[in-house]
Amino acid sequence: MIGIHMNKREFITSALAINLYGWSNFIFADEFKFNRERYGYPNYPTWTKRLNAYQDWQTDSFKVSSYSGGYEKSFPFNMIENKSIKIELEESLSNDLKYGGIFKSNLNDYFLRKPVTSILIIKNNKLIYEKYGFDRNKNMRLFSWSMAKSVTGLLLGICIDKNFIESYDDIVSKYVPALTNTYHGSITLRNLSNMSSGAKIQTPGKSNSDNTYIYRKSLFGFDGISTSIKNVVVEWNEASQVQGKFFSYNELCPLTIGMVIREVTGKSLSEFASEYLWSPLGCTSDATWLTDSTGAEMNCVGIGATSRDWCKLGMLISNNGVLNGNQILSEKWIKEMTTWSEKDNQVKFGKANTGLNYNHGYKCFLWHYRRDGSLPCFLGFDGQRVFIDLRNNTVLVHTAVGSDYEIDYDTELIQIIESL
Repeated sequence: MIGIHMNKREFITSALAINLYGWSNFIFADEFKFNRERYGYPNYPTWTKRLNAYQDWQTDSFKVSSYSGGYEKSFPFNMIENKSIKIELEESLSNDLKYGGIFKSNLNDYFLRKPVTSILIIKNNKLIYEKYGFDRNKNMRLFSWSMAKSVTGLLLGICIDKNFIESYDDIVSKYVPALTNTYHGSITLRNLSNMSSGAKIQTPGKSNSDNTYIYRKSLFGFDGISTSIKNVVVEWNEASQVQGKFFSYNELCPLTIGMVIREVTGKSLSEFASEYLWSPLGCTSDATWLTDSTGAEMNCVGIGATSRDWCKLGMLISNNGVLNGNQILSEKWIKEMTTWSEKDNQVKFGKANTGLNYNHGYKCFLWHYRRDGSLPCFLGFDGQRVFIDLRNNTVLVHTAVGSDYEIDYDTELIQIIESL
């Protein structure tokens, strides 16, 4: 059959290329397998909050422990509880999943090549694959990084569904009096959730990123100061662009949305998520959300949840807002998160780019890997992902401890998804 499509020389060249790719995987697997000490293997030291220790908290050797509950020993947090019935995932597990081209790879071997702490796959609402690395397990809460932004997008949709918020295109100061006559008070909820606020800010991936300031003032509080998300948002009043015209990824957008949700619901984000998300989803474990010193959630990052419960968040989208017989999120909001109108031109596929050079789309705190919106993703730094394939009702959860600037996770993860 191959000869119909290529001549002998083309076949030999292709086979050689595939073979070299296979050997490179073997070499990298061997290299990674014997250098796990970079990530603290097998002792896993835990980072603890120390004065002027801003850089220490991201040292590689701390990550395995810190990303699986360690940060809860270092920062204040709120609990996201399931106060209803806990519902286990239905299982149809396989230990022999393969992916790739002619010479397929076994998914188990992926753990030898990359510093991954978990991969779970849901297909048609059944758990078909589950594996953990670095001695992690299904009972451990694994850190989200920016996947928390996508959870914020779900909570925003629930607020709109429940009429706590009248319109996605309302400006913030309509709901948050403290932001009246401030820059972020003048931005629409749509433009904030599309990372299109126009605020003057140096984004992650650049050497002079403003994240250092934002995190110190909103979460760390090193130098003996109290932290306040509200103060940071109120004081950030300089613009470099017109809102809604350009994609500019930054932490202030979700932090402002978090202020809106707290104001309109009268609850913390954790309390609101517990009532309208965690309990209806039937999550089997409580989650945590890191906070500033006032108890406000650092909702640009900061959620710790089990990989099985991350699966349930992805399943909510893959099932059009329905899980366990509950319409938790409206189908209208799922469509809003996965399509683009004329008001979203600046974040359509191909226009949402970061320092990692993604050629993707963006919408309401979701990254998009297909032009038609059928592969949205919760994306967090250091390999945190929840992929949702709307074409075939598949969810892939991936957690890791290695930098996205050093490791290409997505190429293989997309291959895995396309092979299912």
